[in-house]
Amino acid sequence: MVIRCTQQRWTDHIVGDHSALTDCEEQVKNAVRAPLYGLIFEDRNFSGRHIYYTLDDTRKLYIKVVVEVDVNRETGEVVTAFHTPAPPSGEKLIWTPSNH
Repeated sequence: MVIRCTQQRWTDHIVGDHSALTDCEEQVKNAVRAPLYGLIFEDRNFSGRHIYYTLDDTRKLYIKVVVEVDVNRETGEVVTAFHTPAPPSGEKLIWTPSNH
């Protein structure tokens, strides 16, 4: 699947609303390329959104990356990304390394 994040989304929304991610662009990319423990979740409120996590070791927080997915086209677009102390409950696990 090809996942994109426009420069405008990164600058205006993600960094604009979550300034702690200013220096975390590579970590956000890595979350999508190689999610924490190889796990991908589905958003508990939006069935077409996948959730990817990585750890920000500097801040001792998770980075949560939300991607709107078009399964028919096998594409996705980053909706948002932000720090969180822990993954919230209620997200549905949809991909594990054993699914691969």
